[in-house]
Amino acid sequence: MIDDAPQIYKDMCDYLTPYVDKLDGVPIPFKTLEYLNTRRDALSNAFCRAEDTAGQHLTWLQYHYLMSRESSLVDMVAWETLYKELGDDLDIPVEVFECLEISLSADPMKPIITPLGLKAPLHDNKTTPTYVALALKFAEEKDWDITEMYPPILGLEMEDVNIINDYLYNMTGMEMNVLNELMSSTKGLEVWLA
Repeated sequence: MIDDAPQIYKDMCDYLTPYVDKLDGVPIPFKTLEYLNTRRDALSNAFCRAEDTAGQHLTWLQYHYLMSRESSLVDMVAWETLYKELGDDLDIPVEVFECLEISLSADPMKPIITPLGLKAPLHDNKTTPTYVALALKFAEEKDWDITEMYPPILGLEMEDVNIINDYLYNMTGMEMNVLNELMSSTKGLEVWLA
């Protein structure tokens, strides 16, 4: 996968590999587990209601089907909660988590984390977003040469700037030009509390 790639990809993978062992068998932290249990209970309640009334009508069967399809047990909020809790407890940056393939046990009696390996750093000779974030976070500290990297898969096209500006205006009520913000700042957008 990365045998022919520039050195920075090998360096990033070497940096990430110890985290696979570090996370193997680690218990799912309390807040994340509590969140997963709440979701599990909701899915279970909907299933039981569907099963109890299936002989009378299909309302709750359809409801459970839609809920199952649209509300997976482990969603993005669960991952973010996990990253925050484990990041704090084990001093692991979120950029590292995003480069790992991680499985959370579905067994409520054995709530552990199982790392499956590393996500691919490249796709069609372009850098995946997770590895762009990792490289930018640690390049200076680890002495990685980011100029070796292939172009990113995900980039900002000029025609997207107005869409992003509109989105930010709708979210914050502030008019801004995201391109100007990106070009003039290394820290990100300022946050204003209303």
